Formats: sequence, C-alpha cells, structure tokens
Amino acid sequence: MKNNNKILLMFLLVLTSLLLIGCRDKRTPNDEFTVIFYTGLDTTNIVSSSIEPIVNVKNGEQIDKPEDPTAPGALFLGWYKEKEYINEWDFDNDIISGSTILYSKWELENLSITYLFDEAGGTFLDEQVTTYTVLQSIILPKADRLGSLFLGWILTPIEEYEVGDKIVKTTAGFSEDLVLYALFENKEYTIRFRSLLTEVPNPQTHVIEYASEINFPVLQDTTLKTFDGWFSADGTLTGEWGFQYVNGEIYLGKALSYNSETGKWEFFAQGITVYAKWTNK
Repeated sequence: MKNNNKILLMFLLVLTSLLLIGCRDKRTPNDEFTVIFYTGLDTTNIVSSSIEPIVNVKNGEQIDKPEDPTAPGALFLGWYKEKEYINEWDFDNDIISGSTILYSKWELENLSITYLFDEAGGTFLDEQVTTYTVLQSIILPKADRLGSLFLGWILTPIEEYEVGDKIVKTTAGFSEDLVLYALFENKEYTIRFRSLLTEVPNPQTHVIEYASEINFPVLQDTTLKTFDGWFSADGTLTGEWGFQYVNGEIYLGKALSYNSETGKWEFFAQGITVYAKWTNK
C-alpha cells in the first residue's frame, strides 16, 4: 500500500512539472515584453549615450527603430541580435517573441591631426602623426624655429593665445579632429660691446630677444674721434667691418655652422659681439 502511494505521489509531481512548463512556454498575443538596447562598446574607455528600453511590447509586434546612440570618436553601425554581431535586427520585418536585448555595433573613427605654423614658420623634429583614434595616446611631434624655443601645440591661433592656455602634448582625452598651432617663445641672446678706444669704456652687456628691435647705445664723440656706429667685425687693422647694426632694425643674429650629421652649413641664432667704428675728426 505504501509503495502504491509513493508511485501516485511521483506521478502527480511529474504531471505538475509538465503543466508548469507548458504554461510557461505557452505565449499569447496579450503577453507583453521588454526590449533593452545595450549601447556599450567593447572598451570601458568610451562612454556612449543610452537608449530607453521599450516596454509593454506585445508578442508578435514590431518595434520602431530608436534614435542612433552616440559615442565620442566612434561610429554607430547598427543593432544586432547577438553580442557577437552576427545577425542585424531588421526593424521592418523582425517581430518580438519574448523579452529581447539588442546590441549596438561600433567602429572607431580615424580622426585627423592638422599642424599649423604662423608666418614665421617652423620645422618638425619628429615624424608627423596625422591620424589617431580615441583609444590612442600619441605623443605629438616637437618643432623648431631659428632663435625660438618650442613650447608645444595649442588649440587656438597664436594671436588668440593667452598665458595659461592648455598646451597639448598627446592625443589622450581628445575625440575629434584636431587643428594644432605651434607655440614658440623667442630666445634671448647676449650682446657684448667693444668700444676699441682706451678712453671710452665698453657699454654694459645687453640681453636682447630674438626678432626684437635693436636699441644699442650711442657713444659720445671724443675730442679726436666721431662715433660711426656698431659693426659686426673689428676692422681696426683690416678695414673690414662687416655689416652695421642699426637701431630700429630687427635683431636676427645669425651665424653659419657646419652640421656634420647632415653635411650642410646651417644658420643658427647666437649672441654677438659688436664693435664701435670711429673716424677722425
């Protein structure tokens, strides 16, 4: 008798389980489901916009295509049924038959980098990288210009630069096409004066900024000599005085130097010594 009761209990349990499964799998047109739109990328370094889920979708209904999500430096390619992006969801034909997750597919944009110099020009010391993606942190090239110190790249034209503006050294943190302007600071050079007369002391050494206006001291004539100006060479013995430095002109103290690496003679900016030329009265 006990065995018969056990068999009957087992039969009832199995029957109940089958009925529950059948009820769960049986869906009617009145069933309502939720559609979730997953907008995440395959990296945690990019934050995308979110799309509100669609709720109360009836079994067998189609859903409207939502507004495309956005993510900095990435292009949205579509909604897919699987996170492996195998089958794209067809909003014109696919229907809802249960709660659904649709996965966004993305592609990183190739963003451009444009480098600009002002009218004074400049040259690159490193290779120019002209494209990047939002996930890359590329070190920007250094630049050079005669008589100037390169401070870095800025995001505004030079004439709009203000002290304290951001100096850009890498692409880290950017997600758009970049237009960069080279920022230079003129170097300062020492100017030494030689009067070439024992009775006239040498003027105090000057410091002058490259490409600034020349303003050298004017020496007083002596009893026997007239001051004719400052020149680039001492022509006392040879009569060769080089060229004259005239107040009001722009200082571009250039000299030639042989570059053994390139095998070329190149200009470089430098401090100078200038010499007073005198004529007899």
